[in-house]
Amino acid sequence: MFREVCRAACILFWSPAVLLLAQESTVTWKGEPKTLEALRAEAPAVAETVGNWLHFADALHYRLVLSDDRRVLLGLSDTFARKPRKEHHEVEVMLELMRDTAMVTDRIIAPAGKEQPPFVIFSVRTADYPKLVAHVGELDSKLQEWAGQAGLLVTGFILSEPLVGAWIEDPAGVDEWHPYNELVHRTAELLIRARAPQLPAWLMLGLGWHVEDTVRSCVYCFPHRSSFVAATDHTDWGLWLANNFKKERREKAKKPAVLGVDEFVAWKPKVERDEFEGKAYIAFGVARYLAQEHTVQLQALAEKFNAATLKGSRIMTSETEWRTDPDYQMPAADQLALLQEVEKDFLVKVTDYFVKKKANERRAVAKKH
Repeated sequence: MFREVCRAACILFWSPAVLLLAQESTVTWKGEPKTLEALRAEAPAVAETVGNWLHFADALHYRLVLSDDRRVLLGLSDTFARKPRKEHHEVEVMLELMRDTAMVTDRIIAPAGKEQPPFVIFSVRTADYPKLVAHVGELDSKLQEWAGQAGLLVTGFILSEPLVGAWIEDPAGVDEWHPYNELVHRTAELLIRARAPQLPAWLMLGLGWHVEDTVRSCVYCFPHRSSFVAATDHTDWGLWLANNFKKERREKAKKPAVLGVDEFVAWKPKVERDEFEGKAYIAFGVARYLAQEHTVQLQALAEKFNAATLKGSRIMTSETEWRTDPDYQMPAADQLALLQEVEKDFLVKVTDYFVKKKANERRAVAKKH
């Protein structure tokens, strides 16, 4: 009789319904597993995003972790598997970095008032990267061409629509690289893109670098860069600006003493060649100037840049239909006009800011005017 009871219990335990329950996919939030059904009951917008990625993550044996504020959904390989009753140490560090990143970014670009769907960031293995890119293409048919071409050519990406980013967990032959910086930079950009998805490359990257340097006290995230990275490229960006904007250095280079708008507004890094050089430092410096010296005006400025870019990139194909030019760039004169709305003699003031080494300051609290 006892044997029959045990056999019946085993059959019940291993029944398909119980197996399905035991293997139900979950996302980790504040150290605890949450089912999709539980999320639907308390945060429908979050659940929808999680639902788009949960089965994909399971198929690759990855896990999903929500930030404490549920603004970021982090995808991690089993390298970061949760230990019994305890979170992986590096995941705890990442969660703290995301909190710090949100705090710094929110000072310059305020979050939306109501709860928004979280954006997604994956730390992905090289072998799984093509699958991740393909899944993004499946989620948005407009990105299928990108997924089949450009998306496979770079080691990581940041997209505005959908709000998804990724970096490579195990890049080959890369010494000057740090995953925490990748996380901070991409989190900052996606927080900004949630409010202003279409900014000029110099401003988007510049703000990302500003936040990265503020949180990590160094810069390691170089989207599209393929050339040698010197030690000074990590920490001395403000010093580079101070040295290169000295009057004698500018005269020797046969450049005007004051920064020219053409020295940064048209800069856009490209996959096929390295265009880092000095324009990236200037982009960082101008963005930091705006973030530190004109914090209050920065969000309105970003919204104006976003609106102008959306309008300028729209190409009408008929009276009622249009397409978007992904390579559109605002004319330099239009960009300068917006910057001068923030401050008269904007370029003169930025040049003085560079020379006085203020771009090398990492201020814990941004100055507000």
